[in-house]
Amino acid sequence: MLNLIVKNLFRRKTRTLLTIAGIAVGVSMIVALGAMGEGLRTGYQSMFSGGGADLIMLQKGAYDITLSGVDEAVVAQVAALPGVRAATGMVVGNVTAPGAPYFFVFGYDPHSFAIERFKIVAGQPLGATRSRPASAGRELLIGKQAAEAMKLNVGDTLRMTGGNFQVVGIYSSGSGFEDAAAILPLAEAQRLLLKQRQVGAIQMQLDDVRQIDQVRARLERLYPRLTISRSSQTADQQEMVVYIQGFAVGIALLAIVIGGVGMTNTVMMSTFERTREIGTLRALGWRRRRVLLMILGESAALGVVGGLSGCAIGAAIIGALGQSSTIGFLQGTITLPLLAQGLIAALLLGAVGGLYPAWRASQLLPVEALRYQGGTSQGVQGRFAQLKSETLRLLWRRRGRTLLTVAGISIGLMTIVLLGGLADGFIVMINRMMAAKDVDLIARQADTSDLAYSAINESVRRKLAAQPGVQSVAGIILVVVPLGERPLLLLCG
Repeated sequence: MLNLIVKNLFRRKTRTLLTIAGIAVGVSMIVALGAMGEGLRTGYQSMFSGGGADLIMLQKGAYDITLSGVDEAVVAQVAALPGVRAATGMVVGNVTAPGAPYFFVFGYDPHSFAIERFKIVAGQPLGATRSRPASAGRELLIGKQAAEAMKLNVGDTLRMTGGNFQVVGIYSSGSGFEDAAAILPLAEAQRLLLKQRQVGAIQMQLDDVRQIDQVRARLERLYPRLTISRSSQTADQQEMVVYIQGFAVGIALLAIVIGGVGMTNTVMMSTFERTREIGTLRALGWRRRRVLLMILGESAALGVVGGLSGCAIGAAIIGALGQSSTIGFLQGTITLPLLAQGLIAALLLGAVGGLYPAWRASQLLPVEALRYQGGTSQGVQGRFAQLKSETLRLLWRRRGRTLLTVAGISIGLMTIVLLGGLADGFIVMINRMMAAKDVDLIARQADTSDLAYSAINESVRRKLAAQPGVQSVAGIILVVVPLGERPLLLLCG
């Protein structure tokens, strides 16, 4: 039977390859998008717990650490509490750098325990040189992957939002997310991200980890407006990570559905074309179960080959993204469970896609199958004899195949319209918000990656209002927050 399955698949090579390609696309989306979501989660996990922190404090209700703000004075207060061995603040934000519209920067105290885990592979740590010429620019450490993507070496200058920065060292952390970013001294990062006297999170080391629940309860009583969580759990609580993973799952499911429709269509076509052959096999003594297994074996073989191809394509996509500086923060992490999910999805496609055609083929009676001429029945011809269009008659001749083809096209177009409509709707909303009545000009922080990350000193508003020709000036703040069952709420101040 195995030889017959292989022979049947190679009988229509082009159709077989197209079916495998459809399955491979769906599986590659599962692997690539899943790897991006997992990479972001593990990157955040490394950021929060890689430095040996036991507890993390964040602003309550913050959508992401990049939008979290905690008073810097809290760091010293927490460090003085019983049971806390050390506490340090950190800030995280994204800026614009050459070839990277979303480039993450981390701000750490150069003398804190949190920065010790970054291994310097070239150059020197932050603050190692006390006297540096002012023309050299402010110092930073850059991750190994970012340095390779941007072709930077120690001593080079990186221009990004906020000015010029000199690369004093290149580090490696083992996390693709962090290695595609840069590290600044905490005070410098606060100025760059306009978070004066604020930190995004506070990392704490405890004297006795066994007392972590008691210390956490005490901190929650003292700081009710802050969220305190174990470092190992903080990454899973970041809304940005949750939504990117959810988006990846949604897109992958759509790709799989389209691939499943194509699989069913292909197996049905193959079965219809071989009706007389199946009738011959039944007449020669093949039982229904054997016919069923033959068709299911063909669809399973398509699923296995498509699944393996999809896993390879997904891994190649992740490898290419890892070399890009444009979206370096989406560093993918390929895991064995993720590859297993892709292969299982492909096998399910093969099973589901071939189930109905296999059942139909197994129910064929030998006499009827041998008399099959490949046309429509006389009843169908009579019913649609009034149709003048030969095209409609041909389409109706294979109603199941026609409906499956229409369904595949409809799902693909629905996805394009849905995603395009969401993007266009968001653009229209922002334009309407910013282009309110009598608004002529908009000013925002230069080279920021997103309007939500733009920050302007309020004194600038008064200076702009004093300019000739300016009638009035108003400031606006946009903040994205999670709100219960509502996925995201856009607050406008």
